[in-house]
Amino acid sequence: MPSHQDEDVLDLLNALIFALKANLQSSLRDDGAELTAMEARALNFVARNPDSSQADLVQHSGRDKAQITRVIKQLEERGLLRRTARPDDRRSLRLSLTDEGRTAQKRVQQHRKRLAKSLMAGFDAGEREQAIRLLERLRSNVGA
Repeated sequence: MPSHQDEDVLDLLNALIFALKANLQSSLRDDGAELTAMEARALNFVARNPDSSQADLVQHSGRDKAQITRVIKQLEERGLLRRTARPDDRRSLRLSLTDEGRTAQKRVQQHRKRLAKSLMAGFDAGEREQAIRLLERLRSNVGA
């Protein structure tokens, strides 16, 4: 078995992330969803975290505030997301999905489930659990 350098993991992870994004983007495009991978992630985050804020999405995504602001604005302009002032703090905006946004998010979720199933094909339950633990440990090691 060949010896691998620690740097190889970076190349492998980068290739995996690129392939996953490309696959999801292709599925969304073929479905006519016309969403970027980041827009899809934003819709999923808001669906799973009702009443979240832009700052919550920035922290979750690891993206910069300006990029998330653009994503939110695009989703809002397309009628998929709305921003409303919080009653307790008018400066902080609450994010929520519109009816159209919920429909789009459900379609995105179907694609994500198919992609996850494909990604884990051939893994038994123990291997899936081990893969998740190892990925969580990698994320923890980089301080995410």
